[in-house]
Amino acid sequence: MRFPLESGPAYANSHVYAPGGFKGNGGSQCDTVNYSYPWRDNFCELRRSDLPVCASGGHQGQDIRPATCQSDTHWAVAVEDGVIAHVGRFALTLQTPSGTLYRYVHMNMDDLAVAPLDKVSKAIALAKCRIPGSRNCRFICISTSRKRSRSATKRVQSLCPLTAVW
Repeated sequence: MRFPLESGPAYANSHVYAPGGFKGNGGSQCDTVNYSYPWRDNFCELRRSDLPVCASGGHQGQDIRPATCQSDTHWAVAVEDGVIAHVGRFALTLQTPSGTLYRYVHMNMDDLAVAPLDKVSKAIALAKCRIPGSRNCRFICISTSRKRSRSATKRVQSLCPLTAVW
């Protein structure tokens, strides 16, 4: 497994509770505190109460900010070899030969480097980081799940701690 950004540094923290987030007590998504260490894991961070993996509800992914707060500059890359299983309005999904699904969100979906059913190798560029329509927030969120059958998908894990895969 490879880290999901082409190059570092990168900063794992909340885009909701950090400065600039809607529960972040003001500031900007580009605030320097959002681009500094230590990292803050936000898997299972309280956001919604109806998500099945987290006992108390919560965020089922990890928000990762790239090196700078510049939109359409930093590439999200494939963490493993696989196939682009889905491309939607908001996210793309990479499926590995073992059935693991990696869901990438908050990227420039209008200018992807891949298309549905493309075979990709680990570290291949997928898209540049950004939230469409946003001028401030530049991050990706990645989560994993394991494909069990055509109709059932089970969430397996977040990519935490990410320091192990850099």
